[in-house]
Amino acid sequence: MTDTTKPPQPWVRLTKLSECPNAGVSASLTEDYAVGELNLLSLPVEYNLEGFLEEPIRVGRPIRVDRRFRNGIQVPGMFESSRVTEVGEDRVQTRNSIYLVEFKDPPVSL
Repeated sequence: MTDTTKPPQPWVRLTKLSECPNAGVSASLTEDYAVGELNLLSLPVEYNLEGFLEEPIRVGRPIRVDRRFRNGIQVPGMFESSRVTEVGEDRVQTRNSIYLVEFKDPPVSL
């Protein structure tokens, strides 16, 4: 019998550090970003989220996170970035944003 269980997903914290030069979609101001709604602007700078990384971060693919926390508040949902254009040691650049990427242990309360 084949084991079809999914391997454990790493817990990740993403913090938006800045908008990219020549971003396809501009960053919004926090007060203009409608949480849970379709927005025509990108996430505000300093937005952060934590959750389980759905697949390894790689160029050409979006970052996908099974989000559990947004800005420190428990808010389950799915996060998907624009396509990744560069991967560094602890930073990732997408078409629109630059993120700090921190891998951590998930909270004990989950």
